[in-house]
Amino acid sequence: MLYTASATDACAAVIDRKKLDSEFIVESVCYWYATSNRREAHYLASFLNSRAANNKIKDFQARGLFGERHVHKKILDLPFPLYDSKNELHLKLADLGAVCAKKAQAFIDKNYANADFDARTLGRVRSQMRRELSAELGQIDALVEALLLNDE
Repeated sequence: MLYTASATDACAAVIDRKKLDSEFIVESVCYWYATSNRREAHYLASFLNSRAANNKIKDFQARGLFGERHVHKKILDLPFPLYDSKNELHLKLADLGAVCAKKAQAFIDKNYANADFDARTLGRVRSQMRRELSAELGQIDALVEALLLNDE
């Protein structure tokens, strides 16, 4: 699982390195977490992609011409628990994350197969993706809010 370091909001994805055609290198603009448990990876990606978690760090992010930026590790300061396969809330987040990943891949395959994105295009695609996943992201936000409230 990896997410962006420098952005208004975290943008996380679960990557199966075995399915890549080449070696995988995480450079300085991303953070990563390795796990052999796909559900744990989707749980983390759901948390990091949630508006609920991202909104909680806004007051602590650097500001640029276009608003907040540089998520870095600030989002990891939020009190979210380690993945627990017996916790119903964690399982729901993991399942929703997996649904989002599948829908996102289908969306890219249908609309942007073999596309080469520049920064501006990538931003538009992210916005389109959020609209495409709005129902699931709404459910994720509610679950993350509950998760954060339970841990305070």
